[in-house]
Amino acid sequence: MKSLWRMWVLIGALVLLSACGSAPVELPEALEKIESPAALSPDASTIIEGWKREARAGMLVGLVKEETIEEIAYQSSSDVAAVAAYYNKLLGSDDWVFLNRTPGQQEGFYLAGYSHSNAAIVLGILDLSKYGQTGSYVYLLRGSK
Repeated sequence: MKSLWRMWVLIGALVLLSACGSAPVELPEALEKIESPAALSPDASTIIEGWKREARAGMLVGLVKEETIEEIAYQSSSDVAAVAAYYNKLLGSDDWVFLNRTPGQQEGFYLAGYSHSNAAIVLGILDLSKYGQTGSYVYLLRGSK
């Protein structure tokens, strides 16, 4: 439970830090998306729902316009490190700036923020092997001021 609370606090802080960021920018394509994923475990679902609530609320507090918020959520057959590397490479080549104040890789998850002009992205990746499943759950949230 302590780990869950820490993730929610990190998400809230991350969104506030990354919300300073214009023109609509497309979110990158999914990496090794599982088309018919198995149902998530109750613990993983609780964490993910908390991420979604906190990330959206944080973006709104950071003055991101609600109508610009776009989210992508999917399960990937890739592990957390591969998904993080994929998005860091794509976003890094498109003038997005990784926010060094964000936690990045942690035990069982990856959480990062990126800014680009007036746009912000929050990327959360949960290691599903910690919950008796394989692969990872990916959550991306983008918005503009």
